[in-house]
Amino acid sequence: MSEIQNQSSSYNSEQLAKLAQQIKIDSNIKLSTDADCGNSFNAKQNINDVADGKLPAICSYKCGDGCISGGTEGDIAIKSTILEGLLSLSQWMQSEGISGGFTITSLTTGSHSAKSLHYQGRAVDITPNSSDPAVWRRIRNYLKGFFGGNPFCERPDGGNDSSCGNADHIHWGV
Repeated sequence: MSEIQNQSSSYNSEQLAKLAQQIKIDSNIKLSTDADCGNSFNAKQNINDVADGKLPAICSYKCGDGCISGGTEGDIAIKSTILEGLLSLSQWMQSEGISGGFTITSLTTGSHSAKSLHYQGRAVDITPNSSDPAVWRRIRNYLKGFFGGNPFCERPDGGNDSSCGNADHIHWGV
């Protein structure tokens, strides 16, 4: 059995590893090394682990119980839709002439709400490298239109900022 046990039989560790490897070499995608929960529990390490065929570290609410590879049950992987969407977003931004790309700031680690989709491998936070709220709205709309889920511009207090003018990242959960 592969090291990554997936939430659906349509996903496999080899597919996830290939997607993560593509993210690592995409010059428009930056990976944050900021770690709310200490050590190397950050987006860059999540992607490195998945690219190496490992389960990502999953943190608990407010980092209280630490971060465990695959979560407490040892079977949580990042949903392939998230990784595919990030790669597609990068290509779309290039084709639309939106320069600067974006930074993945959080996948399965960090301090989020207790029942956050992050801890299920079903959410990502990104920060576009543009300060223009119109660009942020276009990115949010692209993710929703092509991949579904619930992308929204999130303020530092966790609230939804529909204008994206006071947001510090885009949260996308599927």
